[in-house]
Amino acid sequence: METEIKEEIKVEKVKVKKPGEIIFIPMWMKALPICDNEYTSNIAKKINVTYSHLLFLLDAFKERGYINMEKQGRLNISTLTVSGRELSVKCTEIIKMIEKK
Repeated sequence: METEIKEEIKVEKVKVKKPGEIIFIPMWMKALPICDNEYTSNIAKKINVTYSHLLFLLDAFKERGYINMEKQGRLNISTLTVSGRELSVKCTEIIKMIEKK
């Protein structure tokens, strides 16, 4: 029997030019493009999420093959894989389109 895992998805509100219109951008879309050769704690600060929530996101990215995690002493460094770079480019394009409107 399969169990369903429900995960909370944090989003960021983005106001667009039309009055009263708000679009939500999933935080994982903002996290992935800055995961390349970056410390985990710095990524959390840049996208304004808790460290534990970011670890949850990074574990999901790692399971899907988008990033590799390397531990250097007490620090975790993430690097994008080839498929992670491709997805990162697409996420960045989507975010720019949303923020442009």
